[in-house]
Amino acid sequence: MPWTEKQEQVIKERDKTILVSAAAGSGKTATLVERIYQKMIDPEHPVDITSFLVVTFTKAAAAQMKEKLLKKLEEAQEQYPESEHIAKQNMLVQSADITTIDSFCLNIVKEYFSYLNLDPAVGIGDPGMLEMLKYDVMTALFEEKYAQLQEQGDTEFGRLLEVFCDGKRDDNLKDVLDKIYRQITSFPAPERFLEEARMGLQIDTAEDLNHAPWMQAMLDILHKKAAAAVQLAERCLAICEEADGPEQYREQIKSDIEKLQAIGQADSYAAMKGAIESKWATLSRKKFTGDKELQEACKTLRKEYKDEFDSKKLDSFKQSEAQILEDMQLLKTYLLPLLSLTEEFMTRFMEEKQKRKMLEFSDISHMAYQLVCAGYDEDGTAVPTEIGKTIANRYEEIYIDEYQDSNYLQEDILTEAADWSLDDYDLEQTSFIYYVDNHGDIQLLQQIYTTTDRQWASIDEIPEDLIHAAVAIEDKRFYEHQGVDWITTMKACLNMFFGGDEQFGGSTITQQFIKNHTGEKSVTVQRKVMEIFRAQIFEREYDKDLIMEYYLNEIYLGRGCYGVKSAAAEYFGKELRNLTTAECASLISITNNPSLFNPYSESVYMYKGEERDGAGRNRYRQLNVLSEMLDQGYLTQEEYDAAVAQEMVFKEGIADADRWTICDNCGYENTRSHFTGEGDTCYCPQCGEQVAVSTDASQHIYSWFVDAVIVDFASYLADQDGKVWDDLSTNDQSIYLNRIQKGGYHIYTTLDMDVQKQVDAVYTDLSNIPTTRSEQQLQSAIVVINNETGDVVALSGGVGEKTTFLAYNKATQAKLQTGSSQKPISVYAPAFESGEVTPASVMKDLPMTYIDGNNWPKNDNRQYQYARTVYQGIVSSVNTVSARTLDTIGADYGYSFAKYNFGQSSLTDNYPLPNGQSLSDVGLAPLALGALTVGSTVREMSAAYATFANDGVYREPRLFTKVYDSNGRVVVDNEQESRKILSQKTVDYMNYCLFNAANNGTGGAAIFAGQNIAGKTGTTSSNRDRWFCGYTTHYTAAVWCGYDIPEQIYLTGSSANPAARLWKAVMQPIHDGLPREGLYNGNAFHSVGVCLDSGKKATAACSADVRGLERVVYVNVYDGDEPEGTCDKHIQVDYCVTGGGVATDYCYMFSDAQIESRSLVKLTQAEVDEIKAADGFGLNDIYTANYYVYLIDSDGNPASWHGFYNNLNNGVDAPYIMCPLHNQSSWEEYQPGGTEEDTTGGWDNSSDGGWHGGWDGFVG
Repeated sequence: MPWTEKQEQVIKERDKTILVSAAAGSGKTATLVERIYQKMIDPEHPVDITSFLVVTFTKAAAAQMKEKLLKKLEEAQEQYPESEHIAKQNMLVQSADITTIDSFCLNIVKEYFSYLNLDPAVGIGDPGMLEMLKYDVMTALFEEKYAQLQEQGDTEFGRLLEVFCDGKRDDNLKDVLDKIYRQITSFPAPERFLEEARMGLQIDTAEDLNHAPWMQAMLDILHKKAAAAVQLAERCLAICEEADGPEQYREQIKSDIEKLQAIGQADSYAAMKGAIESKWATLSRKKFTGDKELQEACKTLRKEYKDEFDSKKLDSFKQSEAQILEDMQLLKTYLLPLLSLTEEFMTRFMEEKQKRKMLEFSDISHMAYQLVCAGYDEDGTAVPTEIGKTIANRYEEIYIDEYQDSNYLQEDILTEAADWSLDDYDLEQTSFIYYVDNHGDIQLLQQIYTTTDRQWASIDEIPEDLIHAAVAIEDKRFYEHQGVDWITTMKACLNMFFGGDEQFGGSTITQQFIKNHTGEKSVTVQRKVMEIFRAQIFEREYDKDLIMEYYLNEIYLGRGCYGVKSAAAEYFGKELRNLTTAECASLISITNNPSLFNPYSESVYMYKGEERDGAGRNRYRQLNVLSEMLDQGYLTQEEYDAAVAQEMVFKEGIADADRWTICDNCGYENTRSHFTGEGDTCYCPQCGEQVAVSTDASQHIYSWFVDAVIVDFASYLADQDGKVWDDLSTNDQSIYLNRIQKGGYHIYTTLDMDVQKQVDAVYTDLSNIPTTRSEQQLQSAIVVINNETGDVVALSGGVGEKTTFLAYNKATQAKLQTGSSQKPISVYAPAFESGEVTPASVMKDLPMTYIDGNNWPKNDNRQYQYARTVYQGIVSSVNTVSARTLDTIGADYGYSFAKYNFGQSSLTDNYPLPNGQSLSDVGLAPLALGALTVGSTVREMSAAYATFANDGVYREPRLFTKVYDSNGRVVVDNEQESRKILSQKTVDYMNYCLFNAANNGTGGAAIFAGQNIAGKTGTTSSNRDRWFCGYTTHYTAAVWCGYDIPEQIYLTGSSANPAARLWKAVMQPIHDGLPREGLYNGNAFHSVGVCLDSGKKATAACSADVRGLERVVYVNVYDGDEPEGTCDKHIQVDYCVTGGGVATDYCYMFSDAQIESRSLVKLTQAEVDEIKAADGFGLNDIYTANYYVYLIDSDGNPASWHGFYNNLNNGVDAPYIMCPLHNQSSWEEYQPGGTEEDTTGGWDNSSDGGWHGGWDGFVG
């Protein structure tokens, strides 16, 4: 079967003790079998199966393992039939020491029976008979105690009956006794267990009370709380001293500080009780005329710290010392008799078992233990007997499979204790985010700090001085006790009487570890007993080194650091292994109270008789730790003196020179400073090979890019659970964010550090951000995509220095109105792709509706030019062209194209409103003008525009590629989604239009030399949002500008689009040295002249338009996309320029009349009415001039034209305006005395411009 990397490690690792901890069904047993098998068939060092001891905890498991090994050996023999060694192993399998723990112990006892003072006839008793015997012994013992009670009256046994029984039955007391017996006999030294329990109950005087470890723990907790409360009180005092602050509260707040300082310095129960019960000062009731908000803030802070020391809540200090001592005596009254009763029962039960020559398996285990273990040395290490050494030498390796406790430990209160193991709880571990540098090397981008920064350190990495410091100050008997120090457990018992704080439960290192990871914080006897039993079972299952490793990797050390490895970097800027003795002592000092002993804390207050800041308080405790290390023999006097003399230098983050570096070639490892070379070039001093240099770009406050990666991964995790990220509450989202922060993930991103550095250089320096009149800081966001990959390589979610974790990211989270930058996505690209529209298509540049005097749509300059090509509409960002284009292809089509092809997922066709109505993006305004219901993100816009640069292939703008867990397994393979959404023709059309929009239209501020640039600006209504989305062949970037609280943007200085300016500031430097490449295939195009009035191919008549306007626009199109037909709107006439109308016969008679061939425009009455409706709404006056119109009816025949307002050509029925200047009367004036001439036929009825209306002439 295929093995995972971790399983392979277990199978192949040699000469080490290995703990395999994994979930049920993950293959632990199979891995163990494979390891044994591989060692047996090792060609260089084959091992006999009899050299292994394999211990299971059921006979079925032992038989199954033998069967699996036999099967593998049979397969091996078929493959290697000549192998005598394999044949031998086949024969030895059944006699191999693959057995249960009970059988193994029994075999030891049988083999060395003569060493035990035991009757040879003794055997394992029947479980049922043993239970009956136990019941009989307990019943006889109780009867004896009842007799004593009757004779003597008040006895210890009588008091136990009062506490544990209901006055009628003694079953409860028997159950308690049985459970304690079962638990005690599960340990190697039951007598030692009982003795430690008795010692913990010896508190008889006030001095005993004040020096008790649990009392010291109580005082320490209150000292910490007082220190925090003093800080709150000092904040109150500062508020009082502000202008308009509640100055009349100042003296009372000072009194509060004195009280809190007294609590912080109390060194005895009585002193603490007195400080807590001292009265709080009453705030002045003098009328306050200052700032009410400051007054309320002061009161709120005061209430917060007063509540912490409300004497009514601190039940632990309601009693006097005498009362506590009295309670202790009462506690001893019950616990000591219970321990004695248990011990007496143990003795009698053993005697009865031996009389009947019956033993329990626990007895056999104890006998086996006596045979192999002689006791413990000074360090608490088990010392083997000669028998133990002999047995150990038999086996090359010992395996324990599926270790679990005996069934009797899985009852009632002990059930959970027996079931708890390291497998049940995952430690929080720091996650890491990486990027690939420009050399192809993987580099660290960010450690995930926030609430948890945990990096795992093996026991070999942890300095010995740090371990000794932890033991010296936290649990000096760590190497002696069996998981529980009975002296310190007394505080939990007292809490039962005090009703005290759950923190007052000082424990051993083992108990602290277990309590942290079970998450149980209730102050109950049951919880404390559970903790005790769990700790003892835990120590039986795991050795001290493993417990210490886990403990030091999970303790909290402030500033988001869990575990000593991350804390070493945070406080000393060092790798853990490089800490000095003094630094180890300083570091372990922090865990007692991270806020109090944080050396970076600048808060100064009274501590241990002196005013100290955080570094001073840390120094005080560090010296205490060093003193304990000296007293307990962990340091010599010389080492102690050197540690005390060391000047402490606190430094946040590991410098590259101090980072641990390993040569993959020869294995040499040291700090980076020991390797030769500079910068990115690094060589091993031992073998000379080049070594990859690791860097750490981590920031204490995450970058915008890191924030976005975390949220993207969290969104992915939510999706795997069937949840939509944007629909989750803040609390639900935080669950997924915490999973990432604590999950030990390794996330590989798409970041390009060089590009990101340029983004940061522009966006963090506010002097680069365009200035405005507003009091608000102009905000901006940018997303840069590498066109080759489609991945996001850089971004910024705001301007200025980022100051908070997981801040609202305007690049990836903000849904923004897109303005005209929306048009290429939901209008023009879909229109080109539909085949109904080309850049040469002509659209009316007129309003589409007039409602209550409000014309729509309005162009940016509020003017209209009657008609434009789509090309012009894109280049000049004409709203009417966009709206009419969308109307041509249908809003449904544009909506679907933008949402499902371009990835604008936030578009909606039904956005419900509280009033029962709803909004939709399926409409002209949202899609053609960018007035979206919800909005779109900067990332979505950048990805959409990148499609134009990527030959019409849309690619998901991902931020990360893969995620691994802490064991190296792939958690997410974030394969990029891509789809071909645009034809090559559409791509060429869009790039052609957007290139000219950037270079000749609204995007000029983005242009820089050396690259072909295409893009589109965007401006929303009231000028509240400004955009530029643009691209080269190398990169695409979308930039948004606006305010946190939307308002109109009034620029100062340059009036150029601020988004385009920032786009250029980022993009120009990152293109240095990159080749200039074409955005579209110009050879596929040819130019065609288009008439704006007919929308058809232009003729010479179009260029002769009487208005003098350029009515011909030249646009590039593919072959076959030319407009159909030639212009049939323009009609040429002889036009009297002098008179301003179509020439009459009289015009020719005037020598000064200027008559030219000009073109009029055929219009229907409907077209005239359309133009007339736009008059007064920004339509250029030239389009309501009367002289260019040639009116036709619906069939194309000439109709009488009297002007837009029917006030011209009076008495003349002509399709155009006749020259009003040259007529009979003007001719008579021009030539006095002349005679009337026949003017019949003066109009050439056969000319192209002829009128066939049927009259023979006209009278001027």
